[in-house]
Amino acid sequence: MDRVLQVRWSAEVSLMRNTFPAFEPVIRNGLVSDHMGFQGSLPGKGGKLYEVTIKAKISGYPVQAPRIYISPRVGPNWCLDGALCINRPWRPNQDTFAQQVLYAAHYLQQHG
Repeated sequence: MDRVLQVRWSAEVSLMRNTFPAFEPVIRNGLVSDHMGFQGSLPGKGGKLYEVTIKAKISGYPVQAPRIYISPRVGPNWCLDGALCINRPWRPNQDTFAQQVLYAAHYLQQHG
């Protein structure tokens, strides 16, 4: 991980610890996939808890938006890779993993 990405990741971890302390940071470096992100639980509208993973490819972050994965799946908006399909712009210099968690929470309040 290069220095610029390390600084960004440290800022993301700090923001998540302050905003969503139950979400744990995860970094995976493997032969098939390198990604970083956060895992935790969020309630749906009925109170059921869903496991949520927000992750991004290390090589593509922050240019590419982190993907949102919810288990079990609920609602109609799923991409072929199992991520939640969302149609909103990603601003690499402003948007954060925490915003993706907020989006997942909003989705679960509508569909969960």
